[in-house]
Amino acid sequence: MTKNTTLAACLTGLLGTLAISPAQATDKAVADLLLQKGVISAEEHRQLLQSPPQAPAPASNTATIDLKQGLKITSPDKRYSAKVGTYMQLDTAAYKGAEEVDHNSGTEMRRGRFYLQGTLDKDWHYKFEMELFAGSGTELTDGYVRYSGLDAANITAGHFKVPFSQEQLMSAREVPFMERSLANAFVISRAPGVMVSSGGDHWSAAGMIMGEKLYTKTGEDEGGGVSGRFTWAPIASSDSSLHFGLAGQFREPTQAVGGETARFRARPESHQTDEYLIDTGTIGDVDNLQLYGLEVASHFGNTFLQAEYLQADVNRDNDADLSFNGWYLQGAWVLVGNPRTYNAATGLYGGVSSDYAFGAGGIGAWELALRYSTMDLSDADIDGGVEENVTIGVNWYPTRNLRLSGNWVHVVDIDGGPADGESLHAIQVRLQFAY
Repeated sequence: MTKNTTLAACLTGLLGTLAISPAQATDKAVADLLLQKGVISAEEHRQLLQSPPQAPAPASNTATIDLKQGLKITSPDKRYSAKVGTYMQLDTAAYKGAEEVDHNSGTEMRRGRFYLQGTLDKDWHYKFEMELFAGSGTELTDGYVRYSGLDAANITAGHFKVPFSQEQLMSAREVPFMERSLANAFVISRAPGVMVSSGGDHWSAAGMIMGEKLYTKTGEDEGGGVSGRFTWAPIASSDSSLHFGLAGQFREPTQAVGGETARFRARPESHQTDEYLIDTGTIGDVDNLQLYGLEVASHFGNTFLQAEYLQADVNRDNDADLSFNGWYLQGAWVLVGNPRTYNAATGLYGGVSSDYAFGAGGIGAWELALRYSTMDLSDADIDGGVEENVTIGVNWYPTRNLRLSGNWVHVVDIDGGPADGESLHAIQVRLQFAY
């Protein structure tokens, strides 16, 4: 390497280092000196003055704002975020059944929730959600933090959904029907506790140590237990899936004066009515409860199929043990719009959407749904009744934030229990807004 070449390299590097602004990079005196010493040619001298090197653009310090699904603010480095949102469901229902039973036809705000969720320092996630129209007033639905910085698993602590039953774990905004099936009456939806969860391309697993659900105060020691769910999907792609799930739960009831108790009862897949057509009443002498769940689901193209079997065993200290069960089979078909998708890492299905909103050149998304469900709450000395239902539903999603639903629920038969032999027809409509 020649002396001039070495000097040229050094001066060029120095010039690049000093090139903080176009004014410095085009300093004529420096360029003339380089030309005079023979470091650069006349052509290079001309190009240096005409096309000075540009300094790199400074990093942005501006947070990004997304308004598509709630108000979401994300820091420039993507390590922090906060999202505020809401969803509300307004229902109207009318009933036709036995004349001596008043099912309270009318209107109610089924759900009205506000939430704040986001990320802290990339690996910490949080959510706080309040229900404004709970039966006992304002209640906390979700309130938890989750750490995702481990390769093997996520750790969640707080108040959140218990890992049991695919239908229950799917959002109420996204299930095909206005209400979940009869068998859902076995399930505790949320509880305080700690959960470890993980998942992959074809599987998911979650285990939770839980306490008694909130707002259950007796002045005695609270109950609690454990719950777990495992799913496996041999087929898991964007346009098709085949899902199998297994869940189990053990819990002890909250202590009470006179002994521990349990109770199972179900509305007729319509929430407006206050009538429970099947009801075990208060079961005394309870030692513990054991629940089991089996799941099968699939989607292919625009078709979604889902079935679950749930069983609740009540172990008693002195009286005979009890066993109750329920199951459902349902299908949904998207006529127009984007069909449901499957997330194998959670073992859950998402909702329906449309890229062509009503009023913006499209007709939104349309979905038809059909379900059969049954629940048996009669065993040994407990005559809670057996109920069979058929439900037909239609859903219209005019935009990503709106959903209009109509359900016809037919209580086909009730054998035993407080409404033995009764039949019921329910027509219900819902307006849902989620943002």
